[in-house]
Amino acid sequence: MTVVVSETDSGTKKKVILELKESHKRMKKAVREELETVWQKIWEDAVNLCPKDTGALASSIKVVKGGTGAFGIAHGAGEPVLDIYITAGDPSIVNPKTGKTTDYYASLVHEGHRMRDGTFWAGVAFLTEAILNNWNELDAAMAKALKELDKGV
Repeated sequence: MTVVVSETDSGTKKKVILELKESHKRMKKAVREELETVWQKIWEDAVNLCPKDTGALASSIKVVKGGTGAFGIAHGAGEPVLDIYITAGDPSIVNPKTGKTTDYYASLVHEGHRMRDGTFWAGVAFLTEAILNNWNELDAAMAKALKELDKGV
């Protein structure tokens, strides 16, 4: 037995589905751009807040897109709208004063550490502070992104 399925709407259903998908992609792009603008501000604050002796650690601060990040907005079963995080420390960036790579001491600077004389250096949580300084704007952008995506589905 043969079954033949035909559309009687001259392909308009398929066209509407494709147009909705394209509209959703454009919306995701606009939302992503807005969120990336906020992350640019977070990066600038992190660089400014990072303690600087040689500047090596500050130069290692990066906003990384993709992968598994601390912040992301996923919508439905599709790809995340934005999967982004900020990091400091890079094995390829060497502090010229100490000869150590920035990935070795980034967490010591950020979280604090015990000094050789037994005192505790409290650290400067420059990444955390940068996010907190921009939290309201980041939160508003994420809320707007989710609202816009819900409208587009």
